[in-house]
Amino acid sequence: SLLKNFTIHSDYLLLCDSRDVLFQKNLEEYNYDEQIDIYGFQEGITIEKEQVFNAQWIRQLDTLLNINIYEQICKNNVICCGTTIGKKDAIIKYVNKMCEIIDKNNIVTNLDQGIHNYLLYLNPLELRVKILTNEDNLVNTTGNDIRKLDENNQIVNIHNELSYIVHQYDRFP
Repeated sequence: SLLKNFTIHSDYLLLCDSRDVLFQKNLEEYNYDEQIDIYGFQEGITIEKEQVFNAQWIRQLDTLLNINIYEQICKNNVICCGTTIGKKDAIIKYVNKMCEIIDKNNIVTNLDQGIHNYLLYLNPLELRVKILTNEDNLVNTTGNDIRKLDENNQIVNIHNELSYIVHQYDRFP
């Protein structure tokens, strides 16, 4: 794996989109739970209600992997793959499995979010996973959720707490 070849002096790694992520607070100051290996971040919509992209991606993955993933997780909220935080070893394991699924199944379409939801909800990697919402405020994914600014035009959650990371900030007018 590419990540194993780097000397990384950090307990946690962040995988994120590059075009629509905004840092508002130092995420190294977040109070991470030592018992958690990897954090996923929910959007404000269930998989079954978001039929345009997510449900389709997961159904395609069902066929490719011959696993009934959709029926097991369709009532859950979408976990956005644009931001993932975890311990170094957990992120390496996650990335390796993601690449293995893509390579083994010759995936050339956009199924990374479907794979992401499969990996975090059904947890074939046997990691200690915690799924956070925007209320938890480490990552505020605004695409399918409440978009709120404070008096300084900074993005906050519904409790007016300044978000550490804002994903999909470009959804604001």
